[in-house]
This record gives sequence, C-alpha cells and structure tokens, in this order.
Amino acid sequence: MESLSTTFTLTLDKIDRDALPVVGGKGANLGALCQAGLPVPAGFCVTADTYRHVVAGATPAIQARLADLDPDDSRAFEAASQAIRAEIERLRIPDEVVAAIEASYRGLADTMGTDPAAAVRSSATAEDLPDASFAGQQETFLNVRGGAELLDAVRRCWSSLWTPRAIAYRAHNHFDHDAVALAVVVQIMIDSEVSGVLFTADPVTGNRTHTVINASWGLGEAIVSGIVSPDGWVLDRDGKILQHEQADKERMIVYAEDGGTVERAVPKELRRIGCLGEDDLRRLVALGAAAQEHFGAPQDIEWALRDGQLYLLQSRPITTLFPTPQPRPTDDDLHVYLSGNALQGIIEPITPMGQSIFREMLRTFQAVTGAQIAPRGKPGPLVEAAGRLYFDATAALRNPIGRRLIQFPFKMVDPTTARAFPDLLRDPRLALRPLNRTKAAKITLSLVWKGRPMLRRFVAALISPDAARRQADDIVTTRLRKLECLSEQPMTLGERALMVRLLLRAGGPTIVSRYGPVFGPGMLASAVVERLARRWRLDLAQVVALRQGLQGNPTTEMDLALWQLSQKIKADPVARRLVAEESPERVAACYKRGELPQVAQAGVQDFLDRYGHRGIREIDVGMPRWSETPEYIINTIRNYLLLDDPALAPDLHFESLAQAAEQARAEMIRIVRSQPCGVAKAAILRFLTSRMRGLMGAREAPKFWGVRLFSLIRDVIKRAGEDLAAQGLIEQPADVFFLELEELEQAAGGHGDDFARRAAERRATYQRELQRQQLPRIITSEGEIIVARRASSNPNEIVGIGVSPGVCEGSVRVIRDPHGAHIAPGEILVAPSTDPAWTPLFLTAGGLVMEAGGTLSHGSVVAREYGIPAVVGVVDATARLKTGDRIRIDGTIGT
Repeated sequence: MESLSTTFTLTLDKIDRDALPVVGGKGANLGALCQAGLPVPAGFCVTADTYRHVVAGATPAIQARLADLDPDDSRAFEAASQAIRAEIERLRIPDEVVAAIEASYRGLADTMGTDPAAAVRSSATAEDLPDASFAGQQETFLNVRGGAELLDAVRRCWSSLWTPRAIAYRAHNHFDHDAVALAVVVQIMIDSEVSGVLFTADPVTGNRTHTVINASWGLGEAIVSGIVSPDGWVLDRDGKILQHEQADKERMIVYAEDGGTVERAVPKELRRIGCLGEDDLRRLVALGAAAQEHFGAPQDIEWALRDGQLYLLQSRPITTLFPTPQPRPTDDDLHVYLSGNALQGIIEPITPMGQSIFREMLRTFQAVTGAQIAPRGKPGPLVEAAGRLYFDATAALRNPIGRRLIQFPFKMVDPTTARAFPDLLRDPRLALRPLNRTKAAKITLSLVWKGRPMLRRFVAALISPDAARRQADDIVTTRLRKLECLSEQPMTLGERALMVRLLLRAGGPTIVSRYGPVFGPGMLASAVVERLARRWRLDLAQVVALRQGLQGNPTTEMDLALWQLSQKIKADPVARRLVAEESPERVAACYKRGELPQVAQAGVQDFLDRYGHRGIREIDVGMPRWSETPEYIINTIRNYLLLDDPALAPDLHFESLAQAAEQARAEMIRIVRSQPCGVAKAAILRFLTSRMRGLMGAREAPKFWGVRLFSLIRDVIKRAGEDLAAQGLIEQPADVFFLELEELEQAAGGHGDDFARRAAERRATYQRELQRQQLPRIITSEGEIIVARRASSNPNEIVGIGVSPGVCEGSVRVIRDPHGAHIAPGEILVAPSTDPAWTPLFLTAGGLVMEAGGTLSHGSVVAREYGIPAVVGVVDATARLKTGDRIRIDGTIGT
C-alpha cells in the first residue's frame, strides 16, 4: 500500500481490509472486495489523513461545540451539527490536496472518458465495524461530474461526519469524537438498470442459510431512501427461491441530465413485473456467498446490474444478527437452543466464570445421578451466545417423552417460549426419532433407585408439612455452615480451585434433594386443586387467592424484613434524616465505617447477615452481593420512607392476603360439602389446600440457599483473584471472574499464560454485551430466531400473559437496572425481567410489566403474594412503554 506521506489518495485496487484507519470502513471493504476478485467499479479513496490535514484548522471550534453536550438533548445536537458543518465547508482545500484528488479523477477519466459520472461516498474510520455499523449516518452524492463538483462533494462528505445522528450515535456508543476521521470513496458510477440490496443472512429471522434480496428499477437510492417497495426474494444457499414478493414499483431514481439524480415514475409495463430473473438471482447468491467467505461474516451488500453485468457497490457486516451459539455442533443436523437466561429472568450476559460454574453444576448433576449429559467427545448441552447461556434441547425435542417434558417448565416459567413450540416442532428436521426403550428403561430405573430418599421425603412432606420444612431448613443450614467454615481456611491457589468444585458437589445436591421434596408436593397440590376447582365448578379467583400470602417464602420474608427495618429507621428522626437526605453511596460509606445511628447500623448489619448473599443477577458468581455493595439496600429503604399511607403498609397487606386465602379456602370447602359426595370432596379439598398453603412457599427456598452457596463460591474465587493479581497474572482481583474455572486451575498449576489479556478482552466484550436489550428465547444452529407473537386488533392494547390478577392504572416507571432506581408508590414497574433481588421494589409498586417471565417465574410468584397485578411476556415492553406513560394493566387476562 502506498505511503500516506507521499499521497492523499489511494486507488481501490491497492487497499485491503487492514486499511480501515486509512480509508474508513466503506473504503476498506471495497478494497477487500477488489482483492477477492469480485466485480467492483473502479475508484479511489481520499484518505482519512487528508481529512485530518484539511480540518485541523477547525478542530478548536469543533471541540468547543462538543464540550458539555447533553447526550439527551436533540436540539443541542442539531445546533452543534449546523455550526460544525458550516465551519468545515468554509475551509479552503490546500493546493496539494486538490492536485491529488484531480489527478486520481483524471485516472478514472482516462478509462471512462472526460468528466465521468462518479459516486462520492463518505467512509468513516468508525463505520461498518463488526459490532457497530454507523450505516447511513454520513452522506453520498451521485452522478457527480467534473473536478469542481467533485471537490465540493468531497468537502460536503467531510462535513457529514458531523450530522446530528452521527454525533448522537458516537456519544451513546462511547466512541471518541476526536478519534474518528472520514475518508471519501470516489467510484465510477454505474447507471444501473436494476439495483438493490442483498443480505447473506436473513436480517429478520437470523437464518444464516438464507439469502435475502431486494431489487427495483433504476438506481439503488430508491430502496435505500424508502420511496419504493422493492421486489423481494428469500433464497437458499443453492439459489432456490423459498419466498417471493412481487411489488408494485411506482417510482425510481435515475440520472439527472445536469448532474445528480431525479425521481421518476416507473413505466407502467415494468411496475408489476419482476426486475430480476432466476439466473440473476443465482449469480447474486453466489457473489454474496463469495463476499461472506472473504470477510468471514454475513454481509449487507449493495449491488447494481447494467447490460447483464453485476457490480458490488458496498459491503458491510450485518451487525444486528444475534451470534450463533458456540461451540458449534459437531454434526450437520439442525440444533435448537433454549435460553437459560430467560428461564432465570435475566437478559444480561453472564461472566465467563459464572458460565463455567453452571457447566460444573451439570457435571455434578451427572456424577450424582449417573445421567449422561452429553456423549463423549461432543459439546455439552450448555452453550454460549452473546455471553448468555443456552441449552441444546435437540435430543429432547426429537424424543417423544423428552418433547413433552421439556415444554412443561416453559409453560409455567416462560410462556413466551412455550408459544413458539408448536411452530418449531412442525419443522421436519426435528422429526421424532425412535425411542430406545431399553435405554430409557435403564435410565428411568436408575433415577428412581437413586431418587428413593427424595421420594420418602416427598411422602413425609405430605404427612407433616411443618416438620418437613423445619428438617430441610436444619439440614441445609448445618451443611452450609460447615462448608462456610471449611472455605474460610487458609488455602493455596490450587486448593481454592478445588474448593469451588467441592462446594458445588457437597452443597448443591443437598439443597436440591432436601427442598425439592418439600415444595414439590405443594406445587402438585396447587395444580390438582385448580383442576378440581374447574371440575367442581368453583370460582377460580379463590384458587388464585390461595396462592397469595404464603408462609415460608424466603424472598417474601426478606422483603418484609427490609420494610420493617425501614419503619424502625423512620421512627428515629436522626436516622431517618440521614438516610432520606444523604446519597445512598454516602450512607453506605457511613455504614461500612460503623458511623450510622445505632438503629440503622444494627438494623442494616442484621439484615445483611441474613440476606447479604443476595444481589442483582445473583445466579452469576461474577456479580457483587449486597454485603459488598449495600447501596442498593439503602436506596430501597429510601423508597419505603416515601410511603406515608399506613393502609398501604406491605406487612399489613400481606397479612390481609393470608386472611383472604383462609376465607377462600373455607368458602370452597363449604361449597363442595353441599355437592353430591360432599363429605369426601370436602376432605380431599381440605387436605390438598392445607398442603398447598403449607408447602408452596418453599418454592423459593432452593434458589435462596443456592445463591447462599454461590456467595461462598464467590468468596473463594475472589481470594483466588487476589492471589493471581499479587502474582501479576491478572491486572486486578476482579478480573478473575473473566477467566474460567479450568483456567484458574491452569494458573494454579503454573500452566498457560496471557491470563491478563484474556480477562481484558472478555471484560470488554461483556461490557459491550450489557448494551444488548433483547435476546432470543429460541435460536437454531443456523442462527434462526424462533418467535411466537400474540397480537391485538386494538392499537392501544399490548398483549402479554397475566400472572397476578387484578387491574390497576398508573404512571409507568421503566427500570432496566435496579441499582439506584426509584419507584414512587403506585407507579407501574416496567422491566426487562426480574430476579429475587428486584422484589424489594415490588412493595411500593402498583403493578408489574415484564418482557420475560411466566406464571412460576420469581417476579410472578412474589407479585401474586403481594397482590399486585402483573403481566409478563410483553415483547419489547421497555422500548414500547416510556416512563411517565399512563397505562392500565389487567393481570387476569394479560393486557
């Protein structure tokens, strides 16, 4: 490549992909297409250094305009853009730059004739990147003829680096304005008969085996600008047409005689006929495949057709595609992955260490039960995509028994996923395979044999619920205390890695085997009661009432304990003033130094002793606990202090729900007693409802204690991080959570290196993935996202799933991160999802709307127990609803 010290321009055939800092994203990609031998119109680039050379004089004025720019003030962006663009367009282009541009233009004229028509396109150095496209933010000028027009177009391209949209995009995506420069691509313009765009993967479904083509008459600007509905095709890899939409193409854009372009009507005889033949389509598919192979990623390509010749005008990565799960399957079959994150009510990524802990949990499950998780030599069922965990459900979906079993939890926890199963299972590639009955029988017998102790505890819980719950509490508490003492002993780095596995193997099975048989009978009793209520024609609202105000739910107990602490602080004038008026960060700092008033200091300490192991996204060991960052607890107490109406006190409300449940139970028993066989029915209902009320509350216990175990594991890993940082293997102790457990063992054994680089790269990826606001519930190995949307004919109605009955109206409060969040009494909380650490906010909320979740997800359970209406499974709720919107939610019908 020519040295920039001697030239201001570079011809496209001398540019490769590594030239992005020199010629911008568009220029580098076009040069790469040339290097691959693909048909690209001849042209050259005015380099980014040329822009810096010319615009250097305007830099102080640009920086002054950008200083203290409010990222949420669109008018400020408009004003800054106008001033900066005017400043740049007033600049004089130095003679040496003019000479270089005119010489390169004459080089095009030598092959195309005097003053050839040129397309002049902006090419920013932060553009067409793998994870940020910046598409359409700068300007393009078409049918530019002559040196004077070309120089003017170049100058206006330079100024378009500062459009309002470009400034705002860089600000919101944390790109340094000063680090971005702009090159300009100048190409021979193709006076195309047909133009369009091509995606080498379906940008809507994500399917990587499909090519999507749009085409219309004339120049491609008609499609890009949206003035025409183009013809559309979806094709497979071999060019076979899978879908075709024939459009009525009324308008097109063509050359203007005096330069530029003009919009004209499409001749009537061309409007309703396809503008591409099957041979053209196959050639486009082949060109797209070649471009994708060269770049190593799906591409968004602009193309033109003239005299039977196809030209590629632009190529950029499709940045909107959700990554395909990794590792890839080792066979050629279609694989289907279900979101583990959605099941747990979180959409954010999980740290690498958190992911490896879940994989270790699966290995522990296999060791304890003898169940084969994955055939030897093949990837396990847990895979990663965009930092999220997915479960490979392919084998289960091809098994007649597994197909039924795997759908059941999703119907309860994530109905949004469950609604997509019928369409998914109609795919012939997921056809059922013959069941190996001998193997299935052996597995079943093995599980039943090893599950005998749990079966005995299940029966014991039905006989004596209170005793079963107390016994589970005692055994699990004792086991975790022993493990806590063991984990706090002095250890080497290698012993710490071993301790993590020991904690999982000694603690996890104990929690599951002790609490599963306690809440399981309660859940079963609840399902049977609902079925009998339908059969015996009882009011289902009474069944719902039975599920509220349950005792023994540790999440409810936690929230009520925090409320009671807030009331103690409220009763102390000094403590109340400090907590209410100072920032949560300052109050937390005072707590850590032991300087809070006694009632607050002792109260917060007692609460954290009992519940400090919890936290936001607590299933990830890489996330801090409340004991480490008590600011969240302080902020929640501040919210509670705003609730002045005694009638709305959550503890009183919870007691009223428990009383209403007992009244509903008595009424149901009274009604069935008057029916035929009433004495027997009443006895059955009395037994089932007592077990339902006595045991269902323990549904949250496994997670409560599991998170306590995770907190112990986190403490061990934190100390390992301190050891690694002291040895210089990572930059800071917290970087250990961006390694995997196996890498921790390698470091302990003196094997492997470059741990600091790995951790830094993964942390950067993790931070980027935190910005992703949506994740697919179901995705295939082809990248196709499977969705099932429910719609309403009412434009003002949004449909979800009702999980907590009741109706409320109020103002929306959209919260994506509960840290520092404020919700006024009666506001309707709208969130992407919630885990138990969110639930303190529920005590003052008037209602709840979530994008993820189902009847048995944590947020839904707590919402029902608090008696607040809730609707979940609302697609894009946090984008469609805005803070301050007034809405009416119906948690019974789900709208």
